Amino acid sequence: MVYTNSSNSVTSLPGNLSFANANIGVQRVGRSVSWHKGRDGALLKVTSLSGYSPTTSTKTTNGSWEIGAYDNSEYTDDLVFSYVKDSDYTNNTNNHVEIKFLEDGTVKANLQGNVTGNVTGNVNGNVTGNVTGSSSLNVLKAGDTMSGNLFFANTNNTTTTGSTPLGIYGSVGDNDG
Repeated sequence: MVYTNSSNSVTSLPGNLSFANANIGVQRVGRSVSWHKGRDGALLKVTSLSGYSPTTSTKTTNGSWEIGAYDNSEYTDDLVFSYVKDSDYTNNTNNHVEIKFLEDGTVKANLQGNVTGNVTGNVNGNVTGNVTGSSSLNVLKAGDTMSGNLFFANTNNTTTTGSTPLGIYGSVGDNDG
């Protein structure tokens, strides 16, 4: 049974809306709204938040991706993309991978595999693997200019050439072995 409130034209369903025919879906023409009125132009709208509230789920070969928000002190005002394997879903295991988009534009995630593109900002945590390209604070090759002092953590087998090794601290050895 479908319920429609005549004062605000809101239709309520007592359960899930399911389509048996794969050619049927929810659709409408685009509706242009300003950025700050996006919630008024959304096709799907969650009007309150309680715990983890996904708004969409897309099945993949071995799991599913969900997009939603989570209401607690760690996730307030953040958008969360989460991936759950089918085996974790079936076994009712709360294992998942998540990517969080914070309200200030910061992205938080534990990334594995290859990351391509440019990273601007600070990396908080460990980077394991190879870096192709450059870091803005690295001296890249012979002929580049470095300002400041150069400190050696391991002073064994450290050699220099030239007559004026300025700014080098620690024991400096030779190539005699």
